[in-house]
Amino acid sequence: MLPLEGVRVLDMTIWQQGPVATMMLGDLGAEVIKIEEPRSGDPGRYLRSATTGTDYPLCVYFEANNRNKKSLAINLRLAPGREALYRLVAGADVFVSNYRTTTLQQMGLDYPSLRALNPRLVYAQATGFGLAGPDKDRPAFDIAAQARGGMLSISGHGPPGPIGAGMADQYGATCLAYGLMVALYMRERTGEGQFLECSLLGCQAFLGNIPLQSYLFTKTIVPKRDRAAVLNPLWNVYGTQDARWFMLAMVRSDPYWHAFCETVGLQSLEREPRFKDHAAREGSSPELIAILDQLFATRTAQEWSRLFRERDLVWEVVRTYDEVAADPQLRDNGHIQGFDHPVVGPTEYVGQPVHWEKGEATVRSSAPELGQHTEEVLVGLAGYTWEEIEGLRAAGVIP
Repeated sequence: MLPLEGVRVLDMTIWQQGPVATMMLGDLGAEVIKIEEPRSGDPGRYLRSATTGTDYPLCVYFEANNRNKKSLAINLRLAPGREALYRLVAGADVFVSNYRTTTLQQMGLDYPSLRALNPRLVYAQATGFGLAGPDKDRPAFDIAAQARGGMLSISGHGPPGPIGAGMADQYGATCLAYGLMVALYMRERTGEGQFLECSLLGCQAFLGNIPLQSYLFTKTIVPKRDRAAVLNPLWNVYGTQDARWFMLAMVRSDPYWHAFCETVGLQSLEREPRFKDHAAREGSSPELIAILDQLFATRTAQEWSRLFRERDLVWEVVRTYDEVAADPQLRDNGHIQGFDHPVVGPTEYVGQPVHWEKGEATVRSSAPELGQHTEEVLVGLAGYTWEEIEGLRAAGVIP
């Protein structure tokens, strides 16, 4: 039995933050009904720029965000369409939307309206900037939240550039799913549903917890540092002979210094006053980084990996995604799942990062075609007759 079997989720979200959160619930067994506008549906269906090629038959972006869902295509701007959704709300556990508050109010889909139909409903709204403050009604997308949340001010070198893969959306989705799970747990204890909200901006602030907390305590901005001037040379990245990057990740460098020097052949520097301990190396970091730059350029990443693997040091080669996909650590730990897709045949999906002893998250169905489950949902869950279905179709409520 999957952990969320029996939980019904009405998913009125588009793009990434909302869809990924509900996909996470679907992986755990929830019945997720994706509510879409009948003519074009979620605009994420057509975002093929998320892949390197345009000839692949699936939209990778939409598939990744919407597996394990059913699609209900329905016009909610028409009264019969809203009535159909109200019928579904009465038997639902969760309603999720990332539409603006004013839009939800205009359609009669705000929290007070739906709570009146189902007091046990958990209602979640994903926002860009929250529900208060001067910018509460501004639209937002991933990189706008990345910019405003501060992370880009300390990342990389040169002009700020967005962190790829929809980082703000993906982390916002994870936080939203967490919030939904907490609300469902609270409902089990109290018998009552509730409203919750999760903003991209708030998630970015939390993701940047340490630099933001540092400023709140000290009123000092954490500077962006060039790799040639970081304080700890053993917490840095170095180029190798084969143009790869070798990452050292020893935040407390003293316990590793002796083994590191032996591994890379720098025994002569081990007891030099300027490098003898962590504090001394911080004061002389540009000099040591220059030495390590020359040293790491003498061997390939594979050669350095072989040497470092023999010692209990903390390091990694910066991987490209073809290498990540082939990584036995990911595969042996079940982070990539096989699936027989109805369109492309045997393929694979990125799995969830958490494993449960009782009820593993699984990919059971691909992302749905637009409106694929409209009749199934309305007849099976909302109690419509086939005559009523034809009436809705004639009125332009469903395709």
